[in-house]
Amino acid sequence: MINLEILDSNFGQAMPSPSAVNSLVAKVLSSDGSQAPAYVAFIYPVTALPKISGDNSVVHRRKQPRARTAFVPLKVTFGRCAGVSKHHLLLLFHTLEREQLIMSDSNPDDFIDLFSGRSSKCRVVWNPCKGKGILRELFRMMIEFGFITCPDGYRYIQVIESHFVYPDGKYVTGLKGGFFGKKAQAVIERCRSILQIDPSDANCYSSHDDTMKSDTDYSDDINEMFSDVRYDAYES
Repeated sequence: MINLEILDSNFGQAMPSPSAVNSLVAKVLSSDGSQAPAYVAFIYPVTALPKISGDNSVVHRRKQPRARTAFVPLKVTFGRCAGVSKHHLLLLFHTLEREQLIMSDSNPDDFIDLFSGRSSKCRVVWNPCKGKGILRELFRMMIEFGFITCPDGYRYIQVIESHFVYPDGKYVTGLKGGFFGKKAQAVIERCRSILQIDPSDANCYSSHDDTMKSDTDYSDDINEMFSDVRYDAYES
């Protein structure tokens, strides 16, 4: 019995046909019919591979991630239109605080300074548990109804993101995608009603003094003004 070892020298090329193997076996048998050597090695030739011009190596390069630029807050602020006093803004501040939209550690002076129309680094602390959509829509309403003005050359969202922060100090960004629902709309309507209060009808306003009282002295006046605003139509 003859043992054949087929050596593939072409690394995976097609094996020789059975007829080629039988021909080889016939050649190794002697003419007198004696048995051929017990071991036969058959090495079939290497098929020439087609030449590939240039560099045939395939290199998969990962795209370098874009470096995130640090957020640089603006110092510009909104302008306060005629008819909107500091008292209106203070009432608005306390309304947002009562709705737990802004945190209790926010400074009302910073909030009022946000509408000063001058350069400022004022910061208002936003509640991270509340949606950002109401913040966006609140300022949109204030601009559309003529309560405030946006500085020339800037979008109002840019100004908001530059002055509202979370308790950890990070800026409230990404306002374009913030969710806005019916309950948020009710709060905005409430704020609009406060900003539309006629100063001459409010007991806390003085015709000759437009300065704010302290928080302690102002608390009773706030309650009186809250009673003047009808909330019935806005309760969810």
